[in-house]
Amino acid sequence: LLDMSSKKDDALIAAFGEYIEYTMGRTLGTINGYLCHLNRLAKYLKNRGASLQTASVDDLEIFAGLHLHEIGISPRSRRPAIAAIRGFYKWADRKGLIEGNPSTGLAYPQIGRKLPNSMPLKAVESMLMQTDLDTFMGVRDAAIIAVLAGCGLRVSGLVNLNEGDLMREI
Repeated sequence: LLDMSSKKDDALIAAFGEYIEYTMGRTLGTINGYLCHLNRLAKYLKNRGASLQTASVDDLEIFAGLHLHEIGISPRSRRPAIAAIRGFYKWADRKGLIEGNPSTGLAYPQIGRKLPNSMPLKAVESMLMQTDLDTFMGVRDAAIIAVLAGCGLRVSGLVNLNEGDLMREI
């Protein structure tokens, strides 16, 4: 019985792959990624005695959260897997291949924002030494580098800085 459901899962995944390729116009890389995630899900479900058509909300939540975490997939890399699962079940529900969409409440993991790396002091000193302090442009460039490094501003923040944004001591 599991072998039959496994073949049916393979057929469903292939049909979904054709759908996203020809109807949604996804790139080959996206299609292959989605199919890889769905094959991984089908294998996981088979080990739990289920199939793509009989998967429960709990099965999908455990797979997308705990299981993918345990096999070393980062939250950022889990987002495409969840997109594939949600897309597949939305398609299967519309086609009448399943009763109800178990992925409706499947949440994307929070990934946070990556903090920028600070520049080492030696690199800042090296940049400051490159300016020609005998010219106005050189002094200006040194001041820009010093403000960027000392205040942690981004270039766009420095470019948009106006005199009114600066504090003056009297």
